[in-house]
Parts: sequence; structure tokens; C-alpha cells
Amino acid sequence: MLEPGHRPLCWAVSDDKAGNRIQAQGLIEALGFDPVSVLVRPRAPWSWLPARLSPERAALRGTRDGVPLQPPWPDLAVGVGHKAGLPLLAIRAASARAAGRGGKPTFVIQVQRPILPAERFDLVVVPRHDVLSGPNVISLLGSIHRVTKPRLAAAEAALAPRLAGLPRRRIAVLLGGRSKVYDFDVAQARRLGRQLAALARSEQATLMITPSRRSDPAATEALLRQLDAVPHFAWDGQGENPYYGILASAEAAVVTADSVNMVSEAAAAGLPVLVVRLSGGSAKFDRFHDEMRAAGHTRPFRGCLESWRVSPFDEMGPLASTVLDRLPFTPELAGAV
Repeated sequence: MLEPGHRPLCWAVSDDKAGNRIQAQGLIEALGFDPVSVLVRPRAPWSWLPARLSPERAALRGTRDGVPLQPPWPDLAVGVGHKAGLPLLAIRAASARAAGRGGKPTFVIQVQRPILPAERFDLVVVPRHDVLSGPNVISLLGSIHRVTKPRLAAAEAALAPRLAGLPRRRIAVLLGGRSKVYDFDVAQARRLGRQLAALARSEQATLMITPSRRSDPAATEALLRQLDAVPHFAWDGQGENPYYGILASAEAAVVTADSVNMVSEAAAAGLPVLVVRLSGGSAKFDRFHDEMRAAGHTRPFRGCLESWRVSPFDEMGPLASTVLDRLPFTPELAGAV
């Protein structure tokens, strides 16, 4: 359907949450295309209203590097998160007007459960724990990501000099933070730090720690203070996060339960994933963790390094094939609007 070398214009539409940007870019990259990041920030008074009450044309006042959304309209727009839904529909409507009779409007894909009715989008991609179905709905166990063998290999080589001299048994530690349903406070971080220190001593291993944007600096500091006497590398927030290098260099991952993205990415990297229980939770997260554990991708973290034969976790290849089969544009028509 799509000829080699053809490069349709593809927008990755999201708010400023790193996890949302990664998913929008990741799906477009999995299709073999180049994503153009489009940041949407609804302006007042529209930002004060629920998405279902805001007119579509007003959604075009979201910004792309400070500029209202405008032509040339993309062939494909992938939006992630609640704030992306209305801009996606506005982009498709504007592109349809520009294309005229017989033209092809932008094909829009909403990732994550939309606030607006799912049938208004061309495709909707959701995790199974969102419990959404329909003829245009594709369900995944985990989240969309950018973990690929080439990216992991390049990141591992880039990180290697910073790990020189540390024990070669290496464990990734991926830290989240407070969310709508979970808490990860100083006390929990201190307790996890003590468990990790004991783990590093018993396994004679190096801990590679990276916090996320949601991590409380005080909690991260409390955890790191427990690791002074054991080999470890911790990203200090300066420069680019060596996240993929940490995944590529590890033989296992310890991941806090608050992040579907981090659990999915560690599993996609082929690692046994040990999930740290945090205070809080929800039925939706419980469904995700239960299914990941039942499928053999994860186990609860109990303070020790468990080893088991991990199941392959590659949802991106099948997802890309399904989406490519649904795309309506051909190479000759792409870019026409």
C-alpha cells in the first residue's frame, strides 16, 4: 500500500506530558514515518471548558511552537491524551474543507480512551484495561512506546563510558511519582532505597536509577541516600535522560507501579520486570498489573532479584500492521492537502 521512500506528513499531537509525546511519536515511527511534534495548549476561555463542550474550530487555537494550527494539513495525525481529541477532530474538519470534494482529509488516530465518542475518530488505540470496544477500536495490553533494538543498542553504547568500573551485573530502577491514583512519598522512597541497597549487596550488582518528571525530588533524594554504600549510577536530571541506555544495559528492571508506560517499556526491552507496589491504586491499574503478571511479563518486587523466562512482549509490530491496513491514503494522494 505504501511505497518505499514515501514520506507522508504526520503530526504527533499531545500536551506537554512526556509520556503522551512519546506515545504519539512512537506510533508514527512504528509505521515507518517521521513524526512532527505538535504541542497543543488550549487557550482561555476554551481551556476552562470540558473538551466535549468546546467548539472544534476553537481547538485550532492550540499552539504549535506558539502558532495556531494551520495548513499544510497532515496526511496523518496521532493524538494522545484528553487534550488531543478535540484538536484532532478540528484538524480533520479543516483538512476536509481544504481538500474539497473527493479529497482525502487527515486520518486521525486517538490514543488512550477519549472523552469524546470513539466513533468520531478514524481509529482509537487504547490499553485493554480501559475496557473500550468498537469497530474502530484497537486494544493493547501495554502502552505505545519507542523501544526498538537500534535505539537500545545506540543508547547502550552512549551510556557505557558512564558505567565504566561499576559491576557488570546491572539492574534498572525506574521511578515514577505521585499521580491521580498513586502516591510515592519520602517514606516509601526511603523504604525502597533500603531494599535496593540490600539487593545490590546480595547480588553484587550495580543499580541504574532514573526518576521521571513526576518524581518528587525529596523522595528521590531520600532513596539515593540509602545507596551511598553500594555501586550505583543515578541520572541527575542534567542533559538527556539515559533512559534507553539504562534499559539496554540491565538484566532486570525494578519499576514503580504508577506508570503503565515504564512497565510496558521495560517489558518491551525484554527484561524481567519487578513492580514496586505503592500506596493507592485503582481498578484500572489493577487490571493492567494483573494481566501483565498473568502473561509472564512482570512479578511483584519483594526485595530480591527473581529470574524467570520472560515472554516476548512486542505489540508495536502487530499494531503498526493493523494501522497501515486501515490507512486510506495512497502515496500518490498523501500530501495533497
